[in-house]
Amino acid sequence: MRKTSFSVIALLACTLPGCGMIEDMAVDSLVERLNEEASVQNAKVKIAFDPARETIITDSAPHLVRDFALNYAQRREETGAGRPEEFASFRMVRYPGCKKARPEGDFSYILGPSIKPGLCDLHIFAEKPPATALATEVAWHDVEIDGYTIRRNDLIIKRPDGRKATLVFYPGRSELAFMATPQIAAALGLQPRGSDVSGVPGPDDVDRLIAAATSQSGSFKYAWLDELAQRDPASTQNLYPSLFASAEIGKRGEALTRRFELKASQADIAGYWKFIGDLLARLPQDDWVRYRERIAGAMMRAPREEVLNQKKLIHRMTDMGAAAGPVLARATSDGFVHNEIAIAICRVGAPVAPQLGKTLLADWKWSNSPQLIGFEERRRWRERGWRRGWRRELRREEWERCTEHGKKHGPPANIAFSACWAIPESRPDASPTYLALRRMGLGTEADAMMRHQYSKHWKKTYASIGPSSSAKVCGESEEM
Repeated sequence: MRKTSFSVIALLACTLPGCGMIEDMAVDSLVERLNEEASVQNAKVKIAFDPARETIITDSAPHLVRDFALNYAQRREETGAGRPEEFASFRMVRYPGCKKARPEGDFSYILGPSIKPGLCDLHIFAEKPPATALATEVAWHDVEIDGYTIRRNDLIIKRPDGRKATLVFYPGRSELAFMATPQIAAALGLQPRGSDVSGVPGPDDVDRLIAAATSQSGSFKYAWLDELAQRDPASTQNLYPSLFASAEIGKRGEALTRRFELKASQADIAGYWKFIGDLLARLPQDDWVRYRERIAGAMMRAPREEVLNQKKLIHRMTDMGAAAGPVLARATSDGFVHNEIAIAICRVGAPVAPQLGKTLLADWKWSNSPQLIGFEERRRWRERGWRRGWRRELRREEWERCTEHGKKHGPPANIAFSACWAIPESRPDASPTYLALRRMGLGTEADAMMRHQYSKHWKKTYASIGPSSSAKVCGESEEM
């Protein structure tokens, strides 16, 4: 039997779905060869660097400090157009348990275990690099080699005095930051990280670095919060409410509440109204009690959809008892009860029954009533062959007739065999609306309306829940 050449095999394969795979394999093989050739030249590249006194800004920073004897490196972070440059730092350090208590609302650093025994990773999210830092930049362009278009990356290492060195890579499917790490280390003269940790920063240095990071972060974000209490800042600067300590929010409670009140009537076009509401939901308890009536009053002046969006505030208001009723009623004024709002109503319980009982019962009745359902076009009927299509058309015609009749006259007395009516499905655990009705003292009425497949189970399991039950039965909110 004659041997078939690779070109013939490739030609035959290209008549099948495997053609693209063979081309990918050829490109991968070419990229591997180009990188092998480039690494020989890269090994000759050297640039002056003192790891004890200098650092480098590079996307490979976390890999360099992990795998080589460099205790500190930085990375330039992605920022929006017109915003100042931001840099993160990476260090290998020694610290007991690799854990340190974090101030409330602070996310300026991460301290955690490293894959290197006895060492910890310290990642500071915002740290200005020293003026003496080296830096890398990448220039890329496409080159034509052996009939393929290949991307070539020139990684340039620059010293502050203008000296530079260039490493060449063909990343292909690989991440450049990872694949370039060993060759950057070789160019800098770095040794692989060994077991000697004598030169690694210890607990005192770690405490000093973290103190500086938290101080810088706090100074920036609370200056931004002071601006928010007076006017709309230019941007959120990637800040969000959980970054702010409740005590610091409390110090600005009056100004933030005033701003919340001012924006309420135009909350749908006020970009920061929701943000301020989430901040106010984090007020310390004493400050919350001081401002909650004013906050509730402002929510009554806001568009309903914006009130519904303030779920964190609504859950915080559950300690107001009946006084929370108007806001909860505003959030359900269209007759639809969102699960998060039902949880809040459940937590308040009987005090809001006069204001919300009818609304919840109406919603409950609707959810337990027969509903028109859509025709399942793709459903696979049991019949095969030509009977399958014929039966599908008969079912469609039946569905169209009962749907038209149902829209005019409602559901039939017995929907068991109806093509277009069904009771909404439920789940084994009680819904927030059902629990809210029980906590409001309307369990008997709710049971009388219940029609879904778990009705008997719910009636038996939750029969003891009533107005005197703990609010814990209402379940956990995803918002708090």
